[in-house]
Amino acid sequence: GRPESERPKTLVVGGTRNVLARKRIGSEFPIEITVREVRHEGVAPIFLAFVSDATEKVEGLTATAITDSAVENSLIPLIAITTKGVVTRFNHAAVEVFGYKQHEVVGHNIKMLMPKRVADNHDGYLERYLRTRQRSVIDRTRHVLGRRKDG
Repeated sequence: GRPESERPKTLVVGGTRNVLARKRIGSEFPIEITVREVRHEGVAPIFLAFVSDATEKVEGLTATAITDSAVENSLIPLIAITTKGVVTRFNHAAVEVFGYKQHEVVGHNIKMLMPKRVADNHDGYLERYLRTRQRSVIDRTRHVLGRRKDG
């Protein structure tokens, strides 16, 4: 028989797995397969496999992983916020510059990274932008003061 490493893995009935399939021409592609057991009284059970091509899903996940990696490994501090100013991304370079760990910033308002006089007005700036779409900061380079963890 075939070596253990080349034997097909057993599919878990009722579960879904992502595996590689082989096209007739020999190339491999990702599939998602779900196996269900069908039982009828007096008849041996049969197993149905629902198979779908997962190429687009995997490519999308790969593109997302590449983007995530680029953001996280950028030497430029990158911070993403919601329309309410809540931080959703805080990359490694931002950690280095501001002195906060990611978990200390993500989920909190970006105002924590600004001097008080700017922070006090920041929600208003966001609201005005969302209402008017006038860009005073977005897509522009500006030099502003930030506030590190140590003050």
